[in-house]
Amino acid sequence: MKILNLLWVGVLLLFTISCDEAETNIETDAELLVEVPLDAWQMEEALVAKSTAAETYMFRGNASFCLANKDNLVNCPGAVLGVAPGSGAQLIFNGLEGANEIQSLTIVWGYAAVGSLDVHMQEPVVLLAEGRSLTATEFSLDLDDFLQPVIQKMDSNPRTLIFISVYGYSNFEVTVHADLKVPVVVESDLSSPRFTL
Repeated sequence: MKILNLLWVGVLLLFTISCDEAETNIETDAELLVEVPLDAWQMEEALVAKSTAAETYMFRGNASFCLANKDNLVNCPGAVLGVAPGSGAQLIFNGLEGANEIQSLTIVWGYAAVGSLDVHMQEPVVLLAEGRSLTATEFSLDLDDFLQPVIQKMDSNPRTLIFISVYGYSNFEVTVHADLKVPVVVESDLSSPRFTL
């Protein structure tokens, strides 16, 4: 009888422990924030169309991140297991003032598998339609549609290294940086080291 009682206690203890472990997976509203530093240089006059401003600059910025190290995640309590898109992703150019204009803007993303330097860049996407520009009063763009495949890639393995590149033309020497802000729902595990670097 004592052996049977001990057996039941062992089964109940095992059940309790497994329930506790299951509850360590939680979903949290978080924000992915990636700063993209920008460099700009003045275009040679011979390369600039006569219809454009007298001074035209080209700019480019690159950034990379990985969800597993959480450097770019705000409000994420544990090791990242997966991520789902939120709504309201933006690319923001803070610091535009006066007559400053970003006149064209293209973004491209790519990824590298865990432990690989083989980067798979995707097709560039033009973010500004003809005749549209970013100014001091309108300095951000909606990126929800663009980021869907990026989120899917991050969700398939949070250790995937993601690359983001933006480039375009402006009428001033860009000295600001761009911020990629993405509301996400993060599934995290408070105890598992599976996806930590």
